[in-house]
Amino acid sequence: MDELGIHTVDVGLPGAGPRARADITALCRAIAGARLRITPNCAVRTVQSDITALIEISQKVGMAIEACTFIGSSPIRQYAEEWAIDHVLKLTEDAVSYASKNGLPVMYVTEDTCRATPDTSAGCTRRPSTPGPSGSASATPWATSPPAAYAT
Repeated sequence: MDELGIHTVDVGLPGAGPRARADITALCRAIAGARLRITPNCAVRTVQSDITALIEISQKVGMAIEACTFIGSSPIRQYAEEWAIDHVLKLTEDAVSYASKNGLPVMYVTEDTCRATPDTSAGCTRRPSTPGPSGSASATPWATSPPAAYAT
């Protein structure tokens, strides 16, 4: 991966359980052992238990692992989870702040964004304002929606 110029790699989803956490730990140790320049990251739901698992792994292996926090932002997800937009925004803020305060670099992703309303998308991407140790990134996949639909 180093020879290909790959900068970061997704090594798993710690919230998936003990097997996933063991695999993530092994992959991070392999990265460190081979002295690769690649930076590991993990997808984590915007819930404290997922982020806590990643913090524990990061501390165990002695390396920063980027927390790629994600939350569903579409009306379908909000309906299925019985979430109001204020709840989505609170989960977002709490997760990004918790990961950052515990030394993890953070990326924030809204999933199913192409079905979210412009107001929801704008609210979600403006809310994560607590920078992580390397600065927080707000990455939202807009690929299937015209950019003009999200202009403010």
